[in-house]
Amino acid sequence: MLKNIFYVAAGFGIGYFVAEKNLRARYDARADREIAAAKTFYKSLYEEDLKKLEGTRGDVEEAVVALKTYQTGKTELPEENNTSTVVPMIRPAPESVEEKGGPAPPYIIPFDSFDESMPDYDKNTVEYFSGDGVVTDWLGEIVSTDSVEKLIGSENLKRLSDGTPTIYVRCEKYRQDFEVILKQGRYSDEIG
Repeated sequence: MLKNIFYVAAGFGIGYFVAEKNLRARYDARADREIAAAKTFYKSLYEEDLKKLEGTRGDVEEAVVALKTYQTGKTELPEENNTSTVVPMIRPAPESVEEKGGPAPPYIIPFDSFDESMPDYDKNTVEYFSGDGVVTDWLGEIVSTDSVEKLIGSENLKRLSDGTPTIYVRCEKYRQDFEVILKQGRYSDEIG
């Protein structure tokens, strides 16, 4: 009786391994066929897209130049021999100060311009207290009114009063960028 149970168990074991081997071979072949069909399908879609884009090569090159200009602040103009000449990007000043011959007064810039790495510009964070109009540096020291006017500009600080919690200001004359954070209340209440 024990011998019969052994034969039945051995039969089930051998049957299991044979069935697994056959099913694995069958499903591997099926997966290979489906993968090949998917590759063929997507390759045909890719080739159709390439055919559509053949006439737009110039548009792509213009987009690349525009993206590099936006990211680096410099324009690369491709020449016929595939070398590039770097031309500094001209940023228009908010007012026509160029006629006076001096740098532009401090002006508001977007966060992306503040965040990008300008080689010779220092970045500073200051706080503006709307209650009494005091500006403090990162150490909490009060910045003089003359310095605020030269570096940030009182007109730019008015933008904070409009409800904007943070502005970014560029001062080309002193080669500094400022993050100006609005603080509600008075400076004297904050420290006292």
